[in-house]
Amino acid sequence: MARQDLSSFTHWLLTQTERPDAVGALARLAAADPGGRGEAAMTNEVERNKALIRAHYEATVNHFDPALIEEQVAEDFFDHAAGTRLGPEGMKQHIQALKAVFPDLHVTLEDLIAEGDRVAVRACWRGTHSAEFQGVPPS
Repeated sequence: MARQDLSSFTHWLLTQTERPDAVGALARLAAADPGGRGEAAMTNEVERNKALIRAHYEATVNHFDPALIEEQVAEDFFDHAAGTRLGPEGMKQHIQALKAVFPDLHVTLEDLIAEGDRVAVRACWRGTHSAEFQGVPPS
């Protein structure tokens, strides 16, 4: 089975930074941030929103942490890639379904562009296609 790029796309998400639980999750991730961005870089709302999006991808796809997903994802969270409202449980199910098909799935955030409470993401999704996905057999 070949490792392949799944897609590269622009994905708009509205952040939920006013939620105390999301801010708490963000603070914990910032304190342990392997990328070295830390709290010092989060001096304004835009940087906090970008960090929240980074934390979201880490907790969902790259490390699948159900407890952090519970803290980060609001009940009315709308995933534009999935085209539906997912909430924490739906998000966990969505990622688990993707991981069943692409067990080593990883997202690399190529660009984050933010203004106000909006963050645009250009990301590259990679994984080994090990089961049928949307009618496409494993490669």
